[in-house]
Amino acid sequence: MKCNRQFNLILVCVVLVVAISACGGDGGTSSGGGTSFVGTYTGPGTVIATAPGVAPISDSETITVVVNADNTVIISASTDQFLGTISGNTFTVSIPASDLNKPGLVCTGVFSAVGTGSGITFTGTFSGSVVCNGVPVSVSGTFTATLVPAA
Repeated sequence: MKCNRQFNLILVCVVLVVAISACGGDGGTSSGGGTSFVGTYTGPGTVIATAPGVAPISDSETITVVVNADNTVIISASTDQFLGTISGNTFTVSIPASDLNKPGLVCTGVFSAVGTGSGITFTGTFSGSVVCNGVPVSVSGTFTATLVPAA
């Protein structure tokens, strides 16, 4: 039973990190130096973590994405921030699984979030495979973020 609780703890940590990393991606500038996507976007994202022998765990969270004129994207949720880039209307953010590490929990691998902008909205998916304490965990999910009007 102790092993099962530890495994569930690992999955919960993975879900939280994935939600932060995956839900964030959205918005961007064009690769030709245009700034059509510059701004702040917010919206919901859902992350699902799946590991062998355990029911999938999902987590939903509101994320904030800031697209800068220099083609960088900053995704934040809670206190974590992750940096990515945008080219044209598509951004990519990679998050190292080591961000999950805590005493007794060691994770390796990378999560990816890919978002595509159209009008004032970015929609996307995230995916990745990580290993936490020797257990393979698959991550999937979707997100949508909409431009916040300037004050």
